[in-house]
Amino acid sequence: SRPDLVKKCVDASVTYAQTCIDDLVERASAFEKTIARYAEVIELRRNAIKEAEEAGAEIHDDSASMFSMASTVSNTSLSSVASGRSMGSVGSVGTVASVSTVISVGATSTFSFTGDVDNMKHKSKFNKIGRDKKKKKKKPRNSRRRKPGGEEELTELVATLTHGCPDEYYVAVISSTLTFLLQSGKRSMAEQLLDSYKSIEADVLKLQTERLDKDRKKQEEIERSTRMEGGIYQLVQHPCEKDIDAIRCKPLPETVTRVFSFFL
Repeated sequence: SRPDLVKKCVDASVTYAQTCIDDLVERASAFEKTIARYAEVIELRRNAIKEAEEAGAEIHDDSASMFSMASTVSNTSLSSVASGRSMGSVGSVGTVASVSTVISVGATSTFSFTGDVDNMKHKSKFNKIGRDKKKKKKKPRNSRRRKPGGEEELTELVATLTHGCPDEYYVAVISSTLTFLLQSGKRSMAEQLLDSYKSIEADVLKLQTERLDKDRKKQEEIERSTRMEGGIYQLVQHPCEKDIDAIRCKPLPETVTRVFSFFL
């Protein structure tokens, strides 16, 4: 037998268990913040869907920029103006002079630079002219800003919530770690890991239940007020709602409970 190898395996399992505990705590915190924001955004998206249906328009991401249409129109107008000018200027030769640099053409088909470039034309490793000047870094242009409450933000929230709960593989690994810790005499660490998983499982269930109950009561109030005003109530939902409403943490296998009851 190799007691040193056994000790390394046990120590590694303890270290991994602590990593899982920290990860589960972070997941629970992130899920709580994300689900709160999701409740706000999903209501905005419902209203957008309802307004689009009432207007008979195609549902699209209202976070899209309107400058694309303006730029297309401007490009079209510029191209038309340019083409008109080019037709009128056929046969004429224009001259362009730069403010900082002038190109002069000689009779012997040679040219020379005059102006600011003249100081830089002999730059080499022995010439310090221009070497100490710092080049300005171009700042990258930011892409189209994400509109709060738009489809883009909703997609990010859905992805965060979907991956917030441990998946089937993660649950299986945690179960195996719990069993190994108990078999190795690390009862305290096994209990901490088990409590951490039960904690996130209970938190997700509580947050989901409270959110769904609150949303259901709000929809009932909207339906009641709509019918009192003589209108027709129609429930509007986003396609992602069913998947999000069904999110729960997977329970640990019964074998883990049996192992705990045996060792404890």
